[in-house]
Amino acid sequence: MTRLAVFDLDGTLVDSRRDVAQAVLHGLAAVGGNAVQETALYACIGRPLDDIFRELLGGDDDEARVQRAADAYRTYYFDHCADHTTPYPGAREALAALDGRWTKAVCTNKRTYMAKRLLDLLDLSHHFGVVLGADDLPHKPDPAMLKSIMDRFAAAPATTVMIGDTWMDVEAGRRAGAKTCGAAFGDGARAELLEAGPDRIIEAFAELPDALRALTGE
Repeated sequence: MTRLAVFDLDGTLVDSRRDVAQAVLHGLAAVGGNAVQETALYACIGRPLDDIFRELLGGDDDEARVQRAADAYRTYYFDHCADHTTPYPGAREALAALDGRWTKAVCTNKRTYMAKRLLDLLDLSHHFGVVLGADDLPHKPDPAMLKSIMDRFAAAPATTVMIGDTWMDVEAGRRAGAKTCGAAFGDGARAELLEAGPDRIIEAFAELPDALRALTGE
């Protein structure tokens, strides 16, 4: 029986706030958008990139401008994605503790190539059998990405856990029939995460192995 732990990336495995925010600011500047405080952008992390720029550009319906901002973001972020980004405390140890006992994957609203690059730079890639981003599949909270990962490993919903810091992760997990674990230490709005009602909440990575055992009876 496959036990599958599927992780969100930004705000769950890694604290990427500064690098993401700097890339968003670069994208805004590229299209003449108004600058905003870096810290005000942290709440945007995890949302689809086009939606972020539409909002920051004042609901701009000029899709070409939105795409130029997003392209500028991606070009900048590719070179600077690991300038300040680090795994959350205890992430490396928790992943190592699951090696050989759990199949692990990443399910992110980033594009796949960018998620893989970041994991490579942080020396985390070897922990994951699959890294899947929202390239050709809908963004979370749509469950399509998570279902695709489950299908690849023939993992049953009862032994699959979606781990993430936002309501979108919880909703994607629920709609895929999987168990859900909220990472309350991440970037997502805590109130929204709690309101989404994950099956378990962890306040630190040290709590993850026990949470997984409780959820699946491992």
